[in-house]
Amino acid sequence: MKRVFLFFLGSVIASFLHNRIDRKIRKQNYLFSFSRCSHCNHRLYFKDMIPCISYLFLKGKCRYCKKQIDHLCFYSETAGGLIFALYSDPWQIISLSILLSLSLWDIRIQKIPDQELFLLLPVILFSRIDSIRGFRFWIEWIETVSVLLLFVIMTGRIYRKQTMGEGDLILLSVLFLSFELRERFFLLELSCLLALFWLFGKEKDKPFPFVPFIAVSYAVLLIANR
Repeated sequence: MKRVFLFFLGSVIASFLHNRIDRKIRKQNYLFSFSRCSHCNHRLYFKDMIPCISYLFLKGKCRYCKKQIDHLCFYSETAGGLIFALYSDPWQIISLSILLSLSLWDIRIQKIPDQELFLLLPVILFSRIDSIRGFRFWIEWIETVSVLLLFVIMTGRIYRKQTMGEGDLILLSVLFLSFELRERFFLLELSCLLALFWLFGKEKDKPFPFVPFIAVSYAVLLIANR
């Protein structure tokens, strides 16, 4: 029963994050205005906005105009629920929630806001406060970031285009603080593999969001390290 409650709590928070981002992109007030259907603009009530449940009950369609509800809303609510249900460490829950928000931004506009990205840094540092004091840890972190930069430069020259955005680089560098040397490379490798798998059969020249793949890989590594 506790897991069910935590899943519902996480899905509520994720629903708020999705709604907040959607309204900020549309330049609307996300705190003091009613939720409305993005198609018919009909006001949505409590029964229309129960995370995950309303989407499934309505078969992914607006109750009033019958048009398709954005799938991202359901996916983000499910992801938020899983974060709260599967992870018990408060720092991990906070970091994964921030990553969920960054993923939604990246999916929407292929850009992540600096203020949310750098909010992740103190969370990671506090979660690893006992492990990051050693000089060796920081030397290895600098070496890993250097290898990452070299990898991006080389792939950029090979494909003659930017292969990873500045925000992705900063995000990976921050997340590297959560792990030891071997796990950092695994995070990078798994993120790239998931992205390549997703890109299979799609147009290669179009920009795509990389943050969701980083977030999923980070979540997998946290579970693997238990």
